[in-house]
Amino acid sequence: MKSSGHCIIPFFFFAILLVSSPLQGFESRNQKLMAKSVEGSWQITNVKGQKLEAKGNLCFLNFDCLKKQMNGFAGCNYIHGKFNFKTKKRQLEFQPLASSRMACPEMQTESEILNSLSEIKTFSIQSGIDPEHPVLKLNTSNGQEVMTLVKMMPIDGKWTVVKINDSLVEGGENEIFLFFNSAQKQVHGKIGCNNYNASLEFSPQKPALVKIGPGITTMMACPDLDLEQSLLKALSEVVSFKKFSDRKAILSNAGGEILIELAR
Repeated sequence: MKSSGHCIIPFFFFAILLVSSPLQGFESRNQKLMAKSVEGSWQITNVKGQKLEAKGNLCFLNFDCLKKQMNGFAGCNYIHGKFNFKTKKRQLEFQPLASSRMACPEMQTESEILNSLSEIKTFSIQSGIDPEHPVLKLNTSNGQEVMTLVKMMPIDGKWTVVKINDSLVEGGENEIFLFFNSAQKQVHGKIGCNNYNASLEFSPQKPALVKIGPGITTMMACPDLDLEQSLLKALSEVVSFKKFSDRKAILSNAGGEILIELAR
């Protein structure tokens, strides 16, 4: 009888291992998928119930979940720092952040964003307008919503045009810029003295591929329209986008030639 008792105990331990190991593996896979879903750049669209209007560049947060580092743009200054992240309990908490020290005429939006980040303790992810643009909710410890963000594509936001083909664009009275919004599939901007609007096509599976539709412009009479015409021609030939950093990117044609250099 004693010997049979000794055999039963190891059997139970073996059975527990068989049951628990697959479950542990399943939880680990789920946590990795959750971390991957948070990874990347997110546009801040709402802070404490107030919708953020994109008057200039988009306010965004960029998450590196492996290094647990965050950087972003709060409306005037770039911010960066670390965060604590536990996918199993949906916990996300920012450590004290550092920022650049630019002074801007309007700092209210930035103050609201920075103050709100200190209150965040948990997160959740919901479906958005399409699979490529899920919604990230950042909440207090009791689940009260603090901030809403929408997943961004690398092209999103305001970019200043610094070079067209091989010609530098001189910074003059009128800023020349393009503002991309992948969620709305639109691009608008200032191409000299005229405003510009066009449709935007891209491949979610291959974000580097992009096509800009025929543009519509205002009809202001300007002394020199050569720059505008050069930019419009270049935009019509764009088939790819490449981002080198948060502040530098290029648009190229089908032959890989650089048509437009962008900065922000």
